[in-house]
Amino acid sequence: MLTDAAYGVIPVLPLPPAQGSHLYLLIQHQKGHWAFPKGHKDEGESDLAAAQRELREETGLTDYQLLTLPGQPDPLTLQEAYTFTDPEGNAVAKTVTYYVALLPPQFPPPQLQVQPEEVTTYRWCSYPEALEQISFEESRQLLRRCQAYLEPLWKLESI
Repeated sequence: MLTDAAYGVIPVLPLPPAQGSHLYLLIQHQKGHWAFPKGHKDEGESDLAAAQRELREETGLTDYQLLTLPGQPDPLTLQEAYTFTDPEGNAVAKTVTYYVALLPPQFPPPQLQVQPEEVTTYRWCSYPEALEQISFEESRQLLRRCQAYLEPLWKLESI
């Protein structure tokens, strides 16, 4: 079985208290599915640098802070893993490592300039909306894990 690795970012927009807690940014990839921004590393690039470059290229977002859990020196990473069949009929085991990016709070959410070669459109979603919008179960599971990390942090108002 072939292997493939990609790197991405889960963009999270904290909202003012009157507007709710936060929104997730989802993009519709050119292949039609809804997920988070992600892509492959360029030669010599670190995992984090690849994730940040993909976010910048696909959405134009550059103003954010990576989520680091209390007592942890490195940013939080979440992974999804799945298998698919490539166009040549080969089975591929894919892993995607995601970082969680907290954007500066604002409402309404920012308008983005997406990369038309890779992204059809985008949508800012509440947690329930994101669960509905995401195309694949592996990505919905990733979102659930991300939400589980964020909920206690919102309650502490430490973000």
